[in-house]
Amino acid sequence: MKQILIAVFLVCALTTVSCNGRKQDVSNVQVVNAAINETSIEITGQKTIEGYLKGVSLDKNEVYVLMLYPEKGKYLVKIIDPQAGGEIKSIGFQMGDPQSPTDFENPSYIEYLDGKYYVIDQNQKIVVYDPDFNHLYAGMLNRTLRTFVDFYTYDKNVYFLIGKTTYLEKEIKYDIESFRLPVNKKPEPVHEFYESHHEAHYTRNGTKYYYIIFFRSSNWGFEKDGNIFYADNRENKYYRYNLSTQKIAAFELSYLKSKTYSPGEAEKAAHYKGMKWDLKNLKTVIVPGADATYHQGLYDVGKDKIGLIADIDMNGFTFRLDIFDSRTAQYLNSIRLPFGEGFLTRTSSQNRGYSQTYFAIDRGIYVWPDMDEENQDGLVQVTRFKMKTGIQ
Repeated sequence: MKQILIAVFLVCALTTVSCNGRKQDVSNVQVVNAAINETSIEITGQKTIEGYLKGVSLDKNEVYVLMLYPEKGKYLVKIIDPQAGGEIKSIGFQMGDPQSPTDFENPSYIEYLDGKYYVIDQNQKIVVYDPDFNHLYAGMLNRTLRTFVDFYTYDKNVYFLIGKTTYLEKEIKYDIESFRLPVNKKPEPVHEFYESHHEAHYTRNGTKYYYIIFFRSSNWGFEKDGNIFYADNRENKYYRYNLSTQKIAAFELSYLKSKTYSPGEAEKAAHYKGMKWDLKNLKTVIVPGADATYHQGLYDVGKDKIGLIADIDMNGFTFRLDIFDSRTAQYLNSIRLPFGEGFLTRTSSQNRGYSQTYFAIDRGIYVWPDMDEENQDGLVQVTRFKMKTGIQ
């Protein structure tokens, strides 16, 4: 009888995973072992563009950069070729009432998908354009903060995956959800993949201090090849939800070690290039995240590949990106790349889901948000590289 109870417990442990919120049924758990093979890279080109990174469509070979200042009542977005480094064209978005289907408060995210551009205005609406940026339709959003967003198509419908942020009294709730985007209608909720609860973004001590957290716990997610990949960095695993079978597989990265960041590392992150954090006339206090974490991000990094930021060097401001086969979860190799303001802000309580990082490993392209040290203005770095050994 005792052996039967142990067997039942082990089956439950493998098929039900708690994510510090809602439990989810997992069809199988695959343990992934890795002996780290850090492949050297050679930087072959670097393009720095003034402005704010608003999205990348590497299949279309486009990077979308919002210029620092509007012109003639329009937000200007330059479309940059990440390989050649030159400007393809410039697009103007009319400033105005965010309730308008065509006016913008702040173009915050741009993605190209199957012949259309999808543009999110702050956190209020999605505007859809044809390939020449002729307006097609718009759909209003519930006003919610996000940690990420990714558009995809499945079964002839357009969807988007979003990491939603909800402020509770003493914590933050993150939900990873999908929505269908019908024409000229409000997005329709479809599925909730993951729910988790994390430490609050910041706390106040009376009216004197304002706390900012760096290296806090968070969630990541994206769609790739008919699957939803997602992760909570307090776990040494990531999940893959198959849209066709509706089954969840978990991949446990046994080689990862958890880390709790130090106050010194949080201070160094906060003062990268002299970043200023004086907010609301309160004294800013920088603290590290309270939770131990295993990584700082799960990413789509190219054809049949996903990547995970597994190690951070706060002296050289570089991270190690571990690369896996997205179909088999086999570890392939690792490379080390520089990071800047956008990556650090993504780890912090100031994250609003607007700063994103993009990789195309096979093509040697890495696009990342940074900042100008003198003026604190946004920069977009387009780094081109090649691997000296290993996968290409």
